[in-house]
Amino acid sequence: MADETVKKEKLSWYEILQGIDRRIIYLIVFALCSVPFFVSIPVAMEISPPVQNLYDKIEQIAEQNKTGKEQFVLLAMDWSPSVKAENEPQTAAIIEHMFRKNVRFLILSFYLPEGPLMTQALAEEAAKKYGKRYGIDWVNLGYKQVDLPAYLGFIRDIYSIIEKDYRGTPIRDVPMMKNISSLRDVSLVFEVTGAGGYLIWVIYA
Repeated sequence: MADETVKKEKLSWYEILQGIDRRIIYLIVFALCSVPFFVSIPVAMEISPPVQNLYDKIEQIAEQNKTGKEQFVLLAMDWSPSVKAENEPQTAAIIEHMFRKNVRFLILSFYLPEGPLMTQALAEEAAKKYGKRYGIDWVNLGYKQVDLPAYLGFIRDIYSIIEKDYRGTPIRDVPMMKNISSLRDVSLVFEVTGAGGYLIWVIYA
């Protein structure tokens, strides 16, 4: 009996934990995971400078459009289902912001065909809430694979590289495009990507 008492006293903390009935451990985990459903736990939301700058830029474009020449936003949607969890909420947030502030935009990708299609679905969903119409409030130029000379041509003259939207409609026949001729009419390029595609915009555009 004395030997058994000594062994029990010498058990380490992790050995003691290993001896606990699993059902007790699961019950404790369940109880802890249930706490947020019944107790409000405040979490401070901090806005990072890049997010604030983007928000302010959309607001600025909206104000400028009320008095001056209209400026548009280009959504470079170079993302795919593999990064949907992070890139889809980013895209949905800026689309909702632009619809709310009546800022019109283009959708385009030079890298991935999936990006414009998934972004179109987000735009159509948000458009129901704000009463926006395709071709009037936004245009999807789809996916276009280009080399550097063609890319530089797009910056100077959109129509020299892209002739139709993602539906196959000549973009010269799309009402919104009558106010856009080159990237000079675009006040902001917003790149959403899981890679480094944004660098080409920074370097050349």
